[in-house]
Amino acid sequence: DGNLGSFLQQGGNNDVLSGSSISTSTWYFIAATVDSSTHKLYVNGSQQGSSAHGLDTTAIGTEQIVIGERVGAIGGGNAGDVKVFNPRIYNRALSESEIQTLYNEQVISGAEQSFPQVSPIARYKLDGDATDSASDNDGTNNGVSFVDDALYGQAGKLESNNNDYIDLSGEFDIRSFDAFSVGGWVRNEDISRSSVIFSADENSSTS
Repeated sequence: DGNLGSFLQQGGNNDVLSGSSISTSTWYFIAATVDSSTHKLYVNGSQQGSSAHGLDTTAIGTEQIVIGERVGAIGGGNAGDVKVFNPRIYNRALSESEIQTLYNEQVISGAEQSFPQVSPIARYKLDGDATDSASDNDGTNNGVSFVDDALYGQAGKLESNNNDYIDLSGEFDIRSFDAFSVGGWVRNEDISRSSVIFSADENSSTS
């Protein structure tokens, strides 16, 4: 619908946060955080929404975690054409200042920098493969192509109805987290249809 958002589904309880409208062919930094009491959405370093729906680890499984499709709908294809750059996963809820630091990393410098205070448990540069550059949680690529169209280096390209995704299954147990955050850069080429960026099990997803 032309908006970036975060969708948290746990045990049948749905919570949707929607940010400001976006344009095609423009890079945006999106991040979502969830702790025991709050679900927040950030776009380009600024908070866009918040709700009192916290993380319920009893409603989350470990069957599958992917970048690029919604778990439970794998095989149906990503609905929209989207490019993803530098997605990261954290086992805590980042603060707004930390998210602003990550946003400014590329906006100000235009190149990769290191911020140890905002270290993720997994980071996927998508620069030719699905290797985890932060640890050893390497993903398995299923059809994602890598293109020279990122802020620097390459980005993962997810094409409409091509069933493109990166499988992270077996790399994380979100039920062991007290909180978590996901973030990364996205560029939608078709904002008339939704695109899932990160999805964890059939009971929890963020896009």
